This record gives sequence, structure tokens and C-alpha cells, in this order.
Amino acid sequence: MVSIVCLVSSAPSLFAANLTTAGCRVFEALAKSEVLHLCEHDDIDLIVIAPDVHFDGLDGLPAGHTIMALKPEGTWKDVLWELSLLSPDKATKVQ
Repeated sequence: MVSIVCLVSSAPSLFAANLTTAGCRVFEALAKSEVLHLCEHDDIDLIVIAPDVHFDGLDGLPAGHTIMALKPEGTWKDVLWELSLLSPDKATKVQ
């Protein structure tokens, strides 16, 4: 199962709920410090910056993780598409 940390503007979010419904293990974070904590304590495959989050760069985000910052028109389906390209073996487990 793919594990994702979503940096969201408010929780719970429909964005994260849709990824969960699609078969991903999703953690929601409201701050970069929460993302860092989750990455230190769980096996995280991908960090996603939700489209409604004002993103001010990679400062403070954990190095060594794949990070996807979505544009305002980005959707959870874009995340699934990118997962299929980045990690085809794990993406096949996502419904």
C-alpha cells in the first residue's frame, strides 16, 4: 500500500479522503513540522502539497522523499497518475 503525507490547508480534507478511497494510506498534515514528524516515524512513499496550500518552497521539508506540489488545478487523480509513473509496482496496488 502506498503511504502519502498530504500537506493540506484544513483537515479533514476531501482531497485526502479521495486518495484514501482510491486505496492509499494517507496522513494529513497542516504544517511542515507535521510532515517531518510523519516522515521520521512512518514509511512514507510520497509527500503531496495539496492544490489549495500556499507553497513557499522545500525549506523545512524532509530531504530524500519524493515531493509533489500540485498546481491550483491539480487533483487527487493527478497524484494517482504520477504514482503509476514513479512506482508502477506500488501503484498497481492502488484501486
